Amino acid sequence: MIPLPASIKVIRDPASETELLEKARAWLAKDERAEGWHATDFLDLRLAFWQRVDPQPITDRLVTIFLVGKILHAFVLGSLSDEVDLGKTDEGGRFNEELGITYSVDYLKDGIPSEFKSSRSFYEPKDVEDLSIYLEQLLVYMVSTESCEGKLWVLYLNLRDSNKKTSPTFRCFAVTVSKEELVEVKEYLKLVKSSLERALSTGNYRELDLCREFKCGSSNCVWFHKCKPEGRYDDPKFNK
Repeated sequence: MIPLPASIKVIRDPASETELLEKARAWLAKDERAEGWHATDFLDLRLAFWQRVDPQPITDRLVTIFLVGKILHAFVLGSLSDEVDLGKTDEGGRFNEELGITYSVDYLKDGIPSEFKSSRSFYEPKDVEDLSIYLEQLLVYMVSTESCEGKLWVLYLNLRDSNKKTSPTFRCFAVTVSKEELVEVKEYLKLVKSSLERALSTGNYRELDLCREFKCGSSNCVWFHKCKPEGRYDDPKFNK
């Protein structure tokens, strides 16, 4: 163990923190989406609305969260092809003509889409509901690729083992749906897209479903005080 010099001083350097944050924000901003609707717009409809009518820079909190996710995507997915490219964190943009949306599958092999996610949860999922926030996005990709099969790969960064020690751990899931229900999801997505287009045309965002709770609130959404989501705006839980 190297002895620390008695004269050593350690002072927090806010200027360097700001520089790193701004560099990361600029790097993330390079990854511009294609024009039009994207698959992820169907996950949080009001967020999709506000992003178009009142674009805002990525918040400080989301910069570091997105940064970690992008880097993990590049290395994990790059390992499948032995080529890590930080500028490429998915298979690239594709377009589904029937739905009229762009989608970016993380990995596509033999027509089966795979979605990679990272999670800070200490616990692994016990049922489908625990994976629902990931399955929604995977379902959009399954519809877009016309596949009744999909794969979900999750890297749990803090998963506790039997000894209650935490370590990054993979959990992978094979996902299947019937052809009939895949068609039902497709028809639902068409209705959602029509609702989004109508809301943009009229400005009436309140006809859109509320976003998922973890995306909502004064500390999570820069548009919270503009949106004033019904049932949440006056709830202390969403105003922390």
